[in-house]
Amino acid sequence: MICGVDEAGRGPVIGPLVVAGVLVDEEGLGRLVEMGVRDSKRHTPVQRERLYREITAAFRWRVLKIEPDELDSLMARSSLNEIEADAFASVIEGLAPETAYVDAADISCSSFASQILERLERRPQRLVVEHRADERYPVVSAASIVAKVERDREIKRLHTVYGDFGSGYPSDEKTLHFLEHYFREHRQLPVCARKRWKTAQRVSNQRLEDFY
Repeated sequence: MICGVDEAGRGPVIGPLVVAGVLVDEEGLGRLVEMGVRDSKRHTPVQRERLYREITAAFRWRVLKIEPDELDSLMARSSLNEIEADAFASVIEGLAPETAYVDAADISCSSFASQILERLERRPQRLVVEHRADERYPVVSAASIVAKVERDREIKRLHTVYGDFGSGYPSDEKTLHFLEHYFREHRQLPVCARKRWKTAQRVSNQRLEDFY
């Protein structure tokens, strides 16, 4: 059995970090190709939703979500790469593949592979960690689609609570405006924000009169 693992939401200042894994056999690899599975960024939202339904109906899969408050707590003692290594290892452990393909979250693929392996009680016979694995291996592409759809659905849910704050990425002007407006109104950041992110800290460190 073969699994692919990828994440969505590493960089945003709002919303969860999502890690997903998909488990297939050799025949399943062919089915993924027939489905037209590619890296999630190369599909439209409608295509991702359709493929998500097909993937999750046909194969074993696993998702791990790290909410902003938990992420803030973990980052008080661990790096983001270490947190992701923990999450990737947990997903691999849950799927118990013979071979695991992983999209590297670290600049060094070998370092990230070592971090994952040292966290596994049951190691796969083969662990392949590469940059852009979601573009090279359909099983990782499938995992990237599952992770992306899970995060997108959570962002849509948060929009119903807070209004349209955009994508949640620091580069999004709508997201930044939302954080500044919320902080001005409530004198604190929303629970959906990652408070240890530099963008959130810049907003919360401003004096209230700076907003007027």
